[in-house]
Amino acid sequence: MNPLLATLQTDDFGIVLFAVASPEAHRSLLGRRPEVLAIREAYQNGNLTEQDIRGFVGELLKGFQPGLRLAHEEILEALAVALEPIYDPFTDEYINDLAALHISEMPYATRVARICQKHRTKP
Repeated sequence: MNPLLATLQTDDFGIVLFAVASPEAHRSLLGRRPEVLAIREAYQNGNLTEQDIRGFVGELLKGFQPGLRLAHEEILEALAVALEPIYDPFTDEYINDLAALHISEMPYATRVARICQKHRTKP
């Protein structure tokens, strides 16, 4: 696993959103987190690849259980925020696919992805 992605799995990162209520606030807070900014920069520089992210997300989703909130949902949100200003087929797919979900197991990640969609402006 890419060490930058591993920073999203720490307790310190996960607790950040605990007291934040709205998806808009989640996006705003995540957009300032050094971990998220480092992931954005690494992806843009090629030090973090589509395959790294796909593999990482795939591992997270192995824990998906219908009817139960997905553990580490904030990681999916963080990735959407990190990828928001980057335009390529993978970032489009990630944000759009996450935004298209309407499931109770990820109430924030899907809504944050929809907000990211709205804020994306092509250069």
